Amino acid sequence: MKTVSKELKIKGIKNGIVIDHIKPGLCFKIFNHLKLEKSSNTIMVISNIDSSSRGRKDILKVEGDDIKVNYLELALISPNASLDIIKDEQIVEKVRLTLPDKIEGVIKCPNKRCITNDEECKNIFTKLKDRESYTCKYCDHIIDVDRGVIFIESED
Repeated sequence: MKTVSKELKIKGIKNGIVIDHIKPGLCFKIFNHLKLEKSSNTIMVISNIDSSSRGRKDILKVEGDDIKVNYLELALISPNASLDIIKDEQIVEKVRLTLPDKIEGVIKCPNKRCITNDEECKNIFTKLKDRESYTCKYCDHIIDVDRGVIFIESED
């Protein structure tokens, strides 16, 4: 009787990016945030697979040289994910996505009463110690990254 391997083989890419160690279930959020539905590139979405270090994880692979990625925004979607930049089938750069201590002008305060939602001022958030959460400089509203953030729309 033949033994069947339970290992999943995923094709490598020649040029592009690999976002690995994404929290399970967040791969499609990253897919949408990067607007990959409009891309003609080859895209591999691997969701909820076994991870020896984290239990479960998602992976997103995007073939192509034209992928624009904002590391901070990716970290705000899935802190502690990693991003590999691939050239000629080799990893040329590996970036560990981490949350910064301060964020300016990237996310909106969800508190409808916050002054940043009515007046022209820069949204500023400070990271809470030992947590994946931020507090608004103006109204002290706490945002838990795990619950999602509201990005300020870019003009591109």
